[in-house]
Amino acid sequence: MNGKTGCRLQVVDFLKQLLNSGSALALRAGTEAELTNALADACKGAGEGVDAAMQAAGIDQPPSLSAAERVVLTSGGSATAGIGALAVTWGRGLIDAATAVAALSCEAYGAATKPFDADVMEAGGHKAAAAAADQLRGLLDGSKCTGTRKGATQQQLTLFSGLPQLLGSASDALSAAYAAVRAEIQSGALAPVKGGAPAGASPLLASTLADSARALLALASASLARAQLLAEAAVPSPVAALQQLANSAAGGPLAAARSRLVAVSSALLDAAVSPVAAGEGTAGQQGPFAALAADAAIAVAVEAIAVEALAALAALRIQQGPEPADGAVVEAEQPGGSDKAAVKKKAKKGAAAGPVPGKGTAIARAALEATAAGDGSAVLPLAEGGGGLAESFEAGAAAVRLAGVLDPRGGGLGRLLEELRAVVEANQARRKPKVAKGARDFLPDQMAIREAAFGSIAAVFKRHGAVSIDTPVFELRETLTGKYGEDSKLIYDLADQGGELLSLRYDLTVPFARYVAVNQVGNIKRYHIGKVYRRDQPQMNRGRFREFFQCDFDIAGAYPAMVPDSEVLKVVVEILDDLALGDYEIKINHRALLDAMLAIAGVPPQKFRAICSAIDKLDKEPWEAVRREMTEDKGLPGDVADTIGQFVVLRGEPKELLARLTAPDHALAQHPASAAALAEMGLLFGYLDAMGALHRLVFDLSLARGLDYYTGVIYEAVLLGSNVGSIAAGGRYDRLVGMFSGKDVPAVGVSIGIERVFAIMEGQLRARAAEQGAAIRATETQVLVASIGNGLQAKRMELASKLWAAGVKAEFGFKPNPKMGDQLGYALEQGVPLMVLFGDDELARGVVKVKDMAAKTEEVVALDSVAEHLARRVKELPSGLALVAGGAGSAQQQQQPQQPTPAQGAAEHTTGTPLQTPVVEGGSFGFAVSTDETGATIAVGQPDAEGGQGLMYAYNQVALCAYQSYDLPIPTPAQLAAAGVDAAAAPPGTMGMMTAMSRDGRWLAVAGALEASNTMAQVYIYRRQSNDSTGGFLFHQKLALQPAPPQGSGGSGRVYAGSLSLSREGRLVLVSWSVYGQGLSGESEDPYGAPSLGVQGSAQLYRRNDAGHYSRAQADLSRLAPPYAKTQFFGANSYVVGDGNVIAISTRVIDKARAGAGSPAIVIFRRTASGSFELLTTLKTPGSDGTFVMAESGSHLAVVRGSDVHVYVREGDLSAGKTVYNKRCTLVGEDMNLEPTYTRMAITVANNDTLRLAVSNSLDSVFLWSIPLGGKRAYKDGGCPATLDRTLTGEAGSQFGAALAMAENGRTLVVGIPGSAKAPDATVLVVDISAPKAPAPAPKPGQPTGPAGLMFNPRASSIALDNSYFQQNPSTVLVSARRGNVGVPAPQPFDLNSWAKGSPGGAPYNPNLGYSIAPNNPYISGGKPIQASGALSLLSALGGLGLSTAALRPASLSAGH
Repeated sequence: MNGKTGCRLQVVDFLKQLLNSGSALALRAGTEAELTNALADACKGAGEGVDAAMQAAGIDQPPSLSAAERVVLTSGGSATAGIGALAVTWGRGLIDAATAVAALSCEAYGAATKPFDADVMEAGGHKAAAAAADQLRGLLDGSKCTGTRKGATQQQLTLFSGLPQLLGSASDALSAAYAAVRAEIQSGALAPVKGGAPAGASPLLASTLADSARALLALASASLARAQLLAEAAVPSPVAALQQLANSAAGGPLAAARSRLVAVSSALLDAAVSPVAAGEGTAGQQGPFAALAADAAIAVAVEAIAVEALAALAALRIQQGPEPADGAVVEAEQPGGSDKAAVKKKAKKGAAAGPVPGKGTAIARAALEATAAGDGSAVLPLAEGGGGLAESFEAGAAAVRLAGVLDPRGGGLGRLLEELRAVVEANQARRKPKVAKGARDFLPDQMAIREAAFGSIAAVFKRHGAVSIDTPVFELRETLTGKYGEDSKLIYDLADQGGELLSLRYDLTVPFARYVAVNQVGNIKRYHIGKVYRRDQPQMNRGRFREFFQCDFDIAGAYPAMVPDSEVLKVVVEILDDLALGDYEIKINHRALLDAMLAIAGVPPQKFRAICSAIDKLDKEPWEAVRREMTEDKGLPGDVADTIGQFVVLRGEPKELLARLTAPDHALAQHPASAAALAEMGLLFGYLDAMGALHRLVFDLSLARGLDYYTGVIYEAVLLGSNVGSIAAGGRYDRLVGMFSGKDVPAVGVSIGIERVFAIMEGQLRARAAEQGAAIRATETQVLVASIGNGLQAKRMELASKLWAAGVKAEFGFKPNPKMGDQLGYALEQGVPLMVLFGDDELARGVVKVKDMAAKTEEVVALDSVAEHLARRVKELPSGLALVAGGAGSAQQQQQPQQPTPAQGAAEHTTGTPLQTPVVEGGSFGFAVSTDETGATIAVGQPDAEGGQGLMYAYNQVALCAYQSYDLPIPTPAQLAAAGVDAAAAPPGTMGMMTAMSRDGRWLAVAGALEASNTMAQVYIYRRQSNDSTGGFLFHQKLALQPAPPQGSGGSGRVYAGSLSLSREGRLVLVSWSVYGQGLSGESEDPYGAPSLGVQGSAQLYRRNDAGHYSRAQADLSRLAPPYAKTQFFGANSYVVGDGNVIAISTRVIDKARAGAGSPAIVIFRRTASGSFELLTTLKTPGSDGTFVMAESGSHLAVVRGSDVHVYVREGDLSAGKTVYNKRCTLVGEDMNLEPTYTRMAITVANNDTLRLAVSNSLDSVFLWSIPLGGKRAYKDGGCPATLDRTLTGEAGSQFGAALAMAENGRTLVVGIPGSAKAPDATVLVVDISAPKAPAPAPKPGQPTGPAGLMFNPRASSIALDNSYFQQNPSTVLVSARRGNVGVPAPQPFDLNSWAKGSPGGAPYNPNLGYSIAPNNPYISGGKPIQASGALSLLSALGGLGLSTAALRPASLSAGH
């Protein structure tokens, strides 16, 4: 008591002594009023048992009680709060004990702990449940006892998987009761309000305490259910004593406590329904009953948890068996570490004692088992021979002993909980931390870029006379809600701490309006740079975060029309010009024009903001999608939407479009509100023209900023030629301040999207750094103070201090006696421009040397004047961001001069980012590659790693040029079994032959190659661990592919996977393959059956349902193809386009002379309204081998025909089925040295105006073409407007470009280089093809060049190729890796054994099939196996490779070589 309540301390002290006397004060359970009145009577010495209690407490006289004190004592809910405080304190301690016992039960039952994983709990969104799961993980850390249970029912598993939710619910209920109790106790310490009525008992106390009792009883019931399960599941037979104990607890005390809670709940319900009629039974008066019910629930829960603990201990002891003879028991490592040798010794001694427990459960088990055993024993006694507890063991007594330890009302639980908390906290420290979703850390060089951006922007603000302010990062929730339209759901609400309801600020504009209202500001021109928070779905690679900076500039106050608006726009122009991000435009509109457009079109006023929100999406979605949202989602009639469409297409130069809109006959000029808005726009354009800023504006009627508070002009700046969205936006908001003060204050402002600006600046600077072979400077150090010799640390510190005082940024190094090389290397790595050097000799002469690192000059300066000298020198140094020549670790002493940009199409050695090649035996890393729509995630296959098994890898971009790798191991038999697949019937195959990634980067399909048994390729589906692009992939499902035709069952066909493709979000998976040999003998009756019609290939389509499972979507697509396309190579290549509306499948012909051989073609299917696919059109492609690519939208496709690449454009309405593809362009393959079978391509439509096509010859070059989009006019006179942007070259023979993947935005190209015996180094390059082209190195003397400046490998053979060579090297044949005039200039010896080891797929020697050396398939070369019996078939195979032969020696073709 603080003396403010009006109640004497003497009274309080009397009650404290009386209640703690230990005597049974006769206070019967009653209402709040009955209990407090009984205490008030006791203060006068009245009441049953008061005299005895006073005597026991040593009190002579009661203090008596005044009328005012009686009112204070009997008002409020003090009795409930007192009992509730005890119940809540005990209950919260019991939760920790229940968690520890539950962890023991998980080990005893072998329950899986996957439901406790952090990613699983984060998806649920229940904070208390996540905290409980975290505690369970900490207790079970290191346990080998979990995840072993097989054959359990779902109901049984739920008893363990639901633990976080159960414990979290109880914790939440007790926290709510704690908050109510605390509020009641704090309010009781306040002075009574003069003239106010006495406070009644709070109904919140009773309801929260009843909820706590309910949660604790649920906890008790679940504990008994787990105890019963553990007793029944004991091996070899159930433990009857434990079953009886659990049944007894459930039937007696638990039932009684439930009845008590039912009575309290019924009384609370009656009071809520009829509070007046209830009288003394009002909810607040029922508080003591609720508190006592909670206390009874605690008692029952203690007993139940003790029974569960005994059952878990017994099960673990029976599983482990009797204690080892030497008494050694495995001891858990204690927090804080211990002697390592002792830990190893203990672990070794206890190795026979059974599975390893968790670090926390080991402590809990040791303490509880010793308590349960009694008689000084450390373990429970077992029957002779094990298999059960000893008959002499008394389970009931053991449960009582455990209850005594676990009861929070006693003193035994505290020490155990402290030990367990220490273990959990120690384990938490060892877990790998991560950044919260939607946030990020900034490295030093990134912060340097960010600070430069902030400085440039703030300088413009200050130049215009703006002042800086700051506001709290959180606001009252009511301040923010209702200001952001549909985006209000993205506001971060803070947890209620029993005070004000708060939220994190969503932007800086609303807090500024509140600031103006609260501080009664009249006119102000302010800027504000600060963090804001939005509970959005983050897209880190697109610059969308949950925590990010905003830079705002606003002018508030009454000014002449459009004057402040024009200055705000001028500020935007100056900022974007100063930042030099690239060409940009500022789109501008007026909210009054939008409202007038909607009114003219016939939109009801109540739908204005909803329709504006739809119009605001026009910069991201086509008009058809926006119209669909208006009509289908927001109920707008179609004709009204069409009228809106006539307005929103208007866009142009500001004054020209204004003149059209103000024409007397225009609808907007005739509308009063829009006519006034047009007049304002005319005034604004005049002011901006006067300030030289109008040229950056575009008048765009489709601009509709979605925020509700805009009232006038609105604008948005976008960077042309990029897909980063708006980089600045704002508008006028005249009524926002009035929402807070009741008085409108006109205001206009802009917000700079600093995160997107920063991303663009970083990308540009890193591209420049990469071009110059440099790194970004993270420090601004101007001078490094260095010394030569020992004992000069203090002198360096003294000199550095003088430099700091002179305003020079200096460092001195922390090593006491640094080496000169280390100091010089640090200065070079950090880009420090100046060094001060001295030794004992220089100090003796009173001088130092000043070294200019760039000019490589030195000068001698007097020691006394060096600070002033360097202060003058540093003023001459360039300011702003700088690059460090050569990057970290470079030994260069100055930056290299920038090389000139190569001519268009010139070859360049690829300077992309190489992915870290795994250290795994076997070549072919990069044989298959795929990527998402932005290049942030890349999948790479290595089909012949680890003895032909194959591996897959995923790489996530963690910085601009840095990728983090994740392995995708082949699913284990257990995983396959969990997916319903018989592991014995599903051999793994050569994994990594093909890979396909959904464009959203969340789904990945991986295919293996042939098995020795000629079974079908294996296709595995993986899913992303998290929704952003930072997680790895988990095995999801193996596709149930139709088995291939076995030999001897009507055919001798060999089936191999030919192509793999996913739709944008991974809903559809298309797997196609071809058949070698005879195939099936006839048509299969099963529409989902294997390939049929003799030698026909196949294409199977799989769809993912809402539950996440993939299954066959429809009959084989080959059945829908025209007859001439049903060849053995139907399915040689295939694509699922976009969101799965279009499928394209190619076919090629091997044996053209064969009857019914068919024709090469591309068969295109479309999705119908029912979801199935039907034939749309067929494009015959004579001379093609099936190699083609299709753009993501299906608008363009490129086909290899002969040695050329033909580009086709889709024409016609896809929905009406009148679609044809017409050839528009031919890229001549002669200059690219293409061979059809080995050509690889990747295609995309970039910036909605350019087709980007990458073409690889799989030898040493990748050609990047750009083709402008357009109809027939773009290709007039039969010409092809294609431009060869650049040529990427690699080492000849390395199979440079054997796999290609291009990001949908056209900025990133992934190049697979699987290597060969001649160039065994396999790698994958990630190339930014939008960055400035790296200069090509000058050819070395004598180095040959070819068409378009291609750089060739200059190595030539110097080996004497005579008969003796082949006799000594019998496995060698002599070939030339030439294609036309490209390749090595002379024949080279190739060892077939080495080639086989290093070739894609790592094909082994086969007595029947021979070796395989085809770069595109590890088993077939040109459609004909390489036979070991003679030279003819080998010649044929080499011809199929497109290689010219130089010499063949029969001795090299002996059997087995």
